[in-house]
Amino acid sequence: MKLLLYPLLNQEAAAAAQSMAIGTDYYSAYSLLALKSYIQHHFPSLEVVMELELPKAIRQRPDLILLWSNSLCFPKAKSAAEIFRVNLGCPQILGGPHISSVPQTLPEHIDIGLIGEPEATLHQLLPIFLKDPRPTPIKYGKIPGLIYQSRGRIYSGSPAKIVHDLDLLPLPDHGEFYKYPGYWVPLLIPSRGTPALRQWQIQVPTPKVRYHSARRLAQELQTMAANYQKLYQKWPIPPEFLAYISPVVVMDEQLLNHTELFEQLCHEIRSRNLQQQL
Repeated sequence: MKLLLYPLLNQEAAAAAQSMAIGTDYYSAYSLLALKSYIQHHFPSLEVVMELELPKAIRQRPDLILLWSNSLCFPKAKSAAEIFRVNLGCPQILGGPHISSVPQTLPEHIDIGLIGEPEATLHQLLPIFLKDPRPTPIKYGKIPGLIYQSRGRIYSGSPAKIVHDLDLLPLPDHGEFYKYPGYWVPLLIPSRGTPALRQWQIQVPTPKVRYHSARRLAQELQTMAANYQKLYQKWPIPPEFLAYISPVVVMDEQLLNHTELFEQLCHEIRSRNLQQQL
């Protein structure tokens, strides 16, 4: 069985700037790459692919599609779902901050919406699709964190379960970013449930703020450093200057408010000599 991950991005803006590092869009792609690591870890028999462009996504001929959209790109989610329905006809799932915040906007061509954090919900949902590629709502309707279409009506269940210990999630594969168009930079997300408005626009809303540990964050920084040359090979920078270009974008200003964690992270960075690379 093949699962297609499809983040909805503002491709026009990306093409004009020649960069995918444009805030909310960039976060959408990162969210699905992190989710890809989770799915591959728990469902090794499932073939998981990710595409950013619609024609390439269709050519993958998936059995199941997982779209991810914020509010800015939500109109594209509707049109992409319709195109997928016409060309592929397979079941479609929609996740992301928009559908989590406004679940009643579930598009007609989307079978299932993920309300809240996706990991625990998908952990229960994907085994059903592995057994039956086209299950009816009778088989998945009671799973927490879902909203779904059935006979022209929309139904929703109980709230999704959250991941209490974020360190249990596998590390995202930062090496994959260099495969995609545009100029990518490493992205670090220390927490979930951040109450800041800007974060609410890109993260799914959750009732509790949780942080990765400093050790886990430093481990992720190590994977970023290991992929620097690949990440920056598309940038119009002379090779001899690449040694001086090594930023990491931290997508969470709340890290500075968590003084103890910030100090622990600084200690972890120095203990690994990452300050020589980042």
